[in-house]
Amino acid sequence: MSTFRGSFLALFLGLSVGAVLAAACNSPTGCEGCVNERGVCLRGTQDSACGSFGEACVACGDGTVCMEGACAQAGPDAGTDLDAGTDAGTDLDAGTDLDAGTAPDAGTDVDAGTTTGFRLVPSTTTATLRDVAVVSPTEAYAVGFRGTVLRWNGTQWSAAGSPTSEDLYSVTLAEGGGWAVGAGGTFLTLTNGTWSVYGSSPTAALLTGVSAVSARSAMAVGKEGEQSQALVWDGSQWTKFATGAPHPYTTVSDVVMLADGTAFAAQDSMIMRWKDTDWEQLTTPTTTSLQGVWASSTKEVFAVGSSGVLMRWTSTSGRVMEQRAPFPFLHGVWGSSPRDVWAVGSGGVIMHWNGDGWTQVASPTTQELFGVSGTGPDDVWIVGAGGTLLHGP
Repeated sequence: MSTFRGSFLALFLGLSVGAVLAAACNSPTGCEGCVNERGVCLRGTQDSACGSFGEACVACGDGTVCMEGACAQAGPDAGTDLDAGTDAGTDLDAGTDLDAGTAPDAGTDVDAGTTTGFRLVPSTTTATLRDVAVVSPTEAYAVGFRGTVLRWNGTQWSAAGSPTSEDLYSVTLAEGGGWAVGAGGTFLTLTNGTWSVYGSSPTAALLTGVSAVSARSAMAVGKEGEQSQALVWDGSQWTKFATGAPHPYTTVSDVVMLADGTAFAAQDSMIMRWKDTDWEQLTTPTTTSLQGVWASSTKEVFAVGSSGVLMRWTSTSGRVMEQRAPFPFLHGVWGSSPRDVWAVGSGGVIMHWNGDGWTQVASPTTQELFGVSGTGPDDVWIVGAGGTLLHGP
């Protein structure tokens, strides 16, 4: 048995045992700890055992410390408000599963061209921002922990008046309105510039992704206990669907909808497509954990995740996957076109796809970056830990 296969088997067995030994590792309400290689649940506050929500423990590298279950940059900018939530996933080596070969070290492959103009923008919060949605150069919203909701008016970011203190993980805008979702089945709805709590939520799930294409069509994803869920909005109500078999380590992390109603999701290590009342598999499983997904059309989908993985699926060529050393954890992906796609993640890493390949772009921060959105190639917003807001390029 190869070293890789042996390590993977040990980790798989450790995760399974850990789920039995310590239910606290699966708590959806806080960073309760991680599962080590022997299946023991450890509190995720140690540099050598950092993690949360039942994920595998990771060791924080030089210059980073474990804060509430996530490795964060040491120093005054790290703050005490960083929590990677369900995104502190298993960082397994996907090297033997790469279809496109191992890419060169991203650390030396920094794009010095026209896509290097990201800058820090003043923020009114220190809360971790998990997602951002942009509809025009003068209107955008960012959401994050402790119910944080910020609004961009073309000049500055300011508090938008949040009606909740629950952690928010995703936001989407469409036709003058929008949705934000988060812990405890939280749905916020945006109407005439005001956010309010949506009536009676049909779920208590930790909702980690939401996407809308109109006032009558949206989808949210999350997990309640061991059951993954998809919730569909038809213009009058949210309908809940239990997806896949219940499993403690199966999670649908993110979702994107297209104008024709087609939806794609990042589920564990696979890209999935919504069909009728459940997901159908488009790509074969890998040893990575996908966290973000974006589609340019029904025939092309991008997904990113642990181990520096940048995955692309097309209806003609299937899956092509690259891995970037030194293995950043990529959280979010968004594009303005098939030739302009952005991915963001740990250590402030920013990656750009130009239609032919990925390059690393200069970043003004080392904070963990979670969400990215924009209106076009020259108007891109990125958000992250410590209230980080970046604009460019």
